[in-house]
Amino acid sequence: MRHPLLACALILSSLAGHAQPAPTPWPTTQWSTATPESQGLDPGALAGLFDYLATPAFNTDSVLVVRHGRIVAEAYAAPFRAGLRHDLRSVTKSVVATLVGTALQEGKLASDQQKVLSFFPQHPANGPGQEALTLRHLLDMRAGIQWRETPYDAQSDAVKMWSAPDMAGYILALPVAAPGESFLYSGAAPHLLSVVLSRSTGANAADYARGGLFKTLGINDFRWIADRQGHSVGESSLFLAPRDMARIGLLHLRRGQWEGKQLLPAGWTEALLNEGAPPPGPPPYRSLWWLDTTVPFAAALGRHNQAIVLLPKQDMMLVLTSKTADTTRGPRAGELVRNHLLHAVKSDAALPEDSAAQAQLAQAMQRFALRADPSSQTPSPAALAQSRRSHVLEPNAWGYREFALDLGASQPSYRLLQADSKAFTGQSTRGGPMGLDGRYVESTRANDKLWARRGRWVDETTFRIETQHLEAAFVAEWTARFLGDGKLELLYANGDGDTLLMHGRVKE
Repeated sequence: MRHPLLACALILSSLAGHAQPAPTPWPTTQWSTATPESQGLDPGALAGLFDYLATPAFNTDSVLVVRHGRIVAEAYAAPFRAGLRHDLRSVTKSVVATLVGTALQEGKLASDQQKVLSFFPQHPANGPGQEALTLRHLLDMRAGIQWRETPYDAQSDAVKMWSAPDMAGYILALPVAAPGESFLYSGAAPHLLSVVLSRSTGANAADYARGGLFKTLGINDFRWIADRQGHSVGESSLFLAPRDMARIGLLHLRRGQWEGKQLLPAGWTEALLNEGAPPPGPPPYRSLWWLDTTVPFAAALGRHNQAIVLLPKQDMMLVLTSKTADTTRGPRAGELVRNHLLHAVKSDAALPEDSAAQAQLAQAMQRFALRADPSSQTPSPAALAQSRRSHVLEPNAWGYREFALDLGASQPSYRLLQADSKAFTGQSTRGGPMGLDGRYVESTRANDKLWARRGRWVDETTFRIETQHLEAAFVAEWTARFLGDGKLELLYANGDGDTLLMHGRVKE
């Protein structure tokens, strides 16, 4: 695995080699890079952006800044690295809207005023509201579908939709009141749009993108989860690498054109970029993008701080991927724009090269890529001795039966035995290798997912394991407290807000 510091240095070296860029080529096969000064940006101001996004609680995985179609700054924080895909969460919604735009441009959809139920002829309207519902209502989150999005608990319609045997069927069974009148954020609208894409193009959104939009943009490596009917899930579940996210953004900054071909309808991106009629509001939101009409900027935003932020007047873009926990107030798009991006813009023309400011940016990017590892404390002799024993867990909601640490092996690891009705033996083993004292160790599980894990003593009786699927959008923790007398308290918590407290005893 390439070391993050080396990757950062290579990126900076590449930028330095493009101080006076030629006319910007389209990044269909490869992105062009440039120094910030050559694109009218202050490297020192960008350094402040990287230092802010290196805030440990943000768990930012990647930062990418583009101006005039060239990457001017890019860094990846370990254990995430360049080239990996990332769960986009609700940035998926904005991509679905983009595919709706391409379907309109290609004539596969006639108009955004088409009635939604025209794509579901087997479904009779459940009322006048649903009968009046249009694609534009869905695109602007003004569908009037009676929906509770958050909190994501058992009463959330988003959670219920995911567990339903037919996600679209679940949505269509809900009442609709006065579409077009008011904004209500929901996962219902983009998923219905994804099903509309399936029925209008003859392919689900993933396959339609693969053979069309993504192929044209040069996006070749992606993952998109489908529902039980084979429709790409519209509200989330698309995985893209940061540079491919930037390709989606650049298409919009170039007003829907790519290599001389118009991919989006005339006026589509102008409406997003505050160059057409004002968006409906409050809040300003159009075609599944969040808008700010004062700067202006448009943003595709996803849970845990995934973002594509577009500044049309500055011809600038910020791409973020993160694993910010729901319990943490992460960076806000407006704050990043006003406090950092706008401060970096000094000119539309090239500035003199500033070696001192470039060094400042390089150091900030290195700090971002190589964050300080958390320190490990010294365990008590009793806790250390107990940690060497396997523990039997009391019955719990997730069926975990045993927990064990192996800290003395040449490759430290942890193991969880879980009841699993699908497993041949009635149980399955979870866990894997981990690094100690802040070091991550990567491994690939049988499901081909790349995991990274590390563990440390947080106090004299408590050992904590941090584990993450590198392409996912959250971090999970297992915290084991060795209470003496053979007793164990084991707490699971993740950035989505899921928790489970278990108790156990040393296995005899």
